[in-house]
Amino acid sequence: MNILAGSIIILSVVLDQVSKLWAADVLKDGGSIKILGNFLRLTYAENKGAAFSILQDQRIFFLITTILMLMFLGYIYFKTKNISNLSKISIAMISGGAIGNFIDRLRLGYVV
Repeated sequence: MNILAGSIIILSVVLDQVSKLWAADVLKDGGSIKILGNFLRLTYAENKGAAFSILQDQRIFFLITTILMLMFLGYIYFKTKNISNLSKISIAMISGGAIGNFIDRLRLGYVV
């Protein structure tokens, strides 16, 4: 399971970064792509905060918080007895997304 979780994390980070590079290239100038009519639309956005842009320009806070959260998730993954495979996969996916956003904050100063 550890190999699967590691693979999920790596794949999540790669897909995260590739999709964000694509979005910056294709959608950055105000473009938008409709998927399923008006039900789902891809639009480029830069967020210097958290969800709904709260805590704008708190880059160091988010970098530290991400490191602490990844440490906590790692602790849960390795130390919790009888943790289900679904929980391990979920932790791996959340970790991959967190690492992708961490890379964005380090590289760009915001999350795409």
